[in-house]
Amino acid sequence: MVISTLLTRENITEELRSLGNISSKDFLALVDPGDHQNVPKAVKLLQSIAAVKELSKAGLSPAQLKIRGAISLLGTLLDAIVSPFTDVLKTLKKQLESLSLAAHLACALVYQHGVAFISGQLYHDLQAMIKNAFFCVAKQRSLDPQAGFYFCQLGDDCLEGRFGTIRTLIHDRNVDALQLTERMEAAQDIEDILTERPDLDRGHRRLKLEGAEGIDHVNPHSWIGDVVVGNINLHTCWWKGRQAAQKA
Repeated sequence: MVISTLLTRENITEELRSLGNISSKDFLALVDPGDHQNVPKAVKLLQSIAAVKELSKAGLSPAQLKIRGAISLLGTLLDAIVSPFTDVLKTLKKQLESLSLAAHLACALVYQHGVAFISGQLYHDLQAMIKNAFFCVAKQRSLDPQAGFYFCQLGDDCLEGRFGTIRTLIHDRNVDALQLTERMEAAQDIEDILTERPDLDRGHRRLKLEGAEGIDHVNPHSWIGDVVVGNINLHTCWWKGRQAAQKA
């Protein structure tokens, strides 16, 4: 439920078809994914919903306009949540403003519709994620204002990288507790060497940022926008996000 409009799979599907830039095969995979853990596909679906707000409203009936408005607002919220972690051109300032926009929009929609919008658990997780991002930036400013802060490091990519190293050490991938301890020690030695000699690190094939498959593994090396914590004001970012939410 968004702005008193019940959004169903059917009317969202109809709006997505209006985009016209998705093949029939890809479209069916988006709206009915077989793999619910496929992050690139989930991100593409969220980005497609966000793109609906750019469509022309000419010729729409009042009922269609109401649905388009609700989906556009939902798309604004989804874009504000996803883009800070996937758009490598965003500066830290824009990332924080987007998260503030998401926090205020989600709060307003939950206040209006309660759990008819999203579940209480999902709302709590969303706001906790946003709070954590702001708190981490504040702590980094206190430690070193000239350092960069990368939202992508708030996730579990480092853990995935370590897991990949452990799994590929030898051909026997099944371990007991003792073997796991020994391999973790060896993996740490390997990562210490690669930290000192990054030219030796070929990386993991499935963790490279190449096309849609890499969207789940954005890394500091791939980020282009200015993320120096000393160049932003947290209060200003939060306030601008609130203003953007009011305009939405």
